[in-house]
Amino acid sequence: MKYIASCALVLALGLFFVHLAPAFAGQHIVIDTDVGEKSVYGNSPNPNGTEEPPTPTPTATGNSVTVNSGGSVGNVSGGSANSSSAGDNAAATGNTVTINGGTVKGIVYGGDARSSMGGDAAATGNTVIINGGTVSYSVYGGWAWSDTGTATTTHNTVTINNGTVSENVYGGWAERDSGNAAATGNSVFINGGTVSRTVYGGYARNPGGNAAATGNSVTINGGTVSENVYGGYADSYSGTATATGNSVTVNNGGRVSGFVYGGQASSNQGGTATATGNSVTINGGTVEGNVYGGRASSNLGGTATATGNSVTINGGTVEDNVYGGYADSSSGTATGNTLTIRNNPNF
Repeated sequence: MKYIASCALVLALGLFFVHLAPAFAGQHIVIDTDVGEKSVYGNSPNPNGTEEPPTPTPTATGNSVTVNSGGSVGNVSGGSANSSSAGDNAAATGNTVTINGGTVKGIVYGGDARSSMGGDAAATGNTVIINGGTVSYSVYGGWAWSDTGTATTTHNTVTINNGTVSENVYGGWAERDSGNAAATGNSVFINGGTVSRTVYGGYARNPGGNAAATGNSVTINGGTVSENVYGGYADSYSGTATATGNSVTVNNGGRVSGFVYGGQASSNQGGTATATGNSVTINGGTVEGNVYGGRASSNLGGTATATGNSVTINGGTVEDNVYGGYADSSSGTATGNTLTIRNNPNF
């Protein structure tokens, strides 16, 4: 293992003592051996990365973890931020995980931020790159959770060039117990390899409030996704769920065994779901299931609206049904959605 670190700072000035919470910015940890079931953190206070960052660690910035062939670990986080005091925020920014080979027995986070007692959590600009090896659980470019503050994931990225992910892949995941959760501008690129479950460009989840997935994307240039693909997914139990401007592109060499959704908005306990301006473009490859430009669903008397979504098929194979927009509710409305088919694709 290799380690480069900066230090925390404690200043003592006369009778006044100031303790700065450790930031551990700019650390770089390389794993080439088996560390068993231990988790590894890019901003760990331990030189080998196997000690969890202390509480609080309000910021994690510019750290990285690389797992090479021969490396074997539990969970991996490029940088992990947390807060525990009332109203304090947590932010993970610009952290990276690169997997060139070996085995990750747990979850991979490019960067993760969690805040309790009303603070905000934000994961921004974090990256996961998988060039080979195996990940046994899910992969998150950026992950943010807050109990009653705001949770946001913005411009996080996952790129899979080879290897296997046995669970789901998320460019960005934002979750809040109540209030607002937003996943914005997150991306997943699949150029090869296999994802055994579902791929989400961005996922916003809020059991008690509003969820918004905006401008997230998935691009599939090769490889296989064994279940579904969502450009963006907004999930609220009883509040408002909005999926806006999300997209999926499938090119030659890509294969999706399940359904493809440009954007999905779901409010499952009588709330409002809106899918607007989402899109799917299929230039080649194969999609075995249905294709939806945008889909909104709400039950228990809620409202679902799908507006201005689109599907464009320029080639490849689609083996099931295609919908520009779809509203699933007892009071659902689908308007202004489009379907364009060119160049004699296969159905």
